[in-house]
Formats: sequence, structure tokens, C-alpha cells
Amino acid sequence: MRLKTVNTEKISARKLLFACLLGLVSGFILIVLPELLYREHTESLFVLLDAFVKNMSALRLLLLLAGGFWWGLALSWPYSVYAAICQVGSLPVFAVIEMLKDSTSHNLWPFEFLIYAALSLVPLLGVSAAGLIRRLLK
Repeated sequence: MRLKTVNTEKISARKLLFACLLGLVSGFILIVLPELLYREHTESLFVLLDAFVKNMSALRLLLLLAGGFWWGLALSWPYSVYAAICQVGSLPVFAVIEMLKDSTSHNLWPFEFLIYAALSLVPLLGVSAAGLIRRLLK
């Protein structure tokens, strides 16, 4: 019986950084764009992100799922996984910036970050679905 060989290709740090940046940008667009389309906000970017988190809907989760699915088709493993996780990565970054600006703004930040971690599972489901479809089509 022959053992299956494992892909031992080295992970490129440059490609990994590029995938994370792509994920951050696409996630930011997926998070902010619906809020800009449906509401007129003249406030800051922090208000837009806060509205995204407070007004979470099935449509927004579907957008994150579709974004993860796209990265699962467009990028190879493990870069697609990092891009998908980083889609939600802009939320904690902006939360930290807002906490530095106003220390009383995020009193329950550990729970908020747990919610962000749970939200990152949605794009990972999309990557998994894309990987499954890739395997079935081979």
C-alpha cells in the first residue's frame, strides 16, 4: 500500500501578506458597502463599522460567506484561508483604534472580540465549500 505524499511547498511570507491584505480590503468593502448603500451616513468610519456589527443580518453574513467562497476559488490553500479570516480582521483593528481614542467606548471588548472570531468562521465556511467543489470537479 502506497502512502499519499504531502505537499511540502513552502509558504511564501510575501504571498501570505498579500493574501491577508486582499482579505482585509475585500472584507472592509463587504462590511462598509451595504451600510453606505442603504443609509446616508455623514458620520465617521467608526459609526459605519459600529452599524455593521449592531445591524447584523442574514444578507451581511451571506456577503461574508460569498467573499470566503470567492477566495476559496481564487487562491490556493493556505492563502485562501488567511484571506477569508482577514475579511473580518478590519473590525478588531478599528475597535482597538477607537479604544485608544476613547477608552470608555468598548467596555465589553473581550466579548466583542469573541464575536469577531465567531464571524470569521462564516468566510471559512465559504472557503471550505469552494475547496469541496474544487475537489469534486477534479
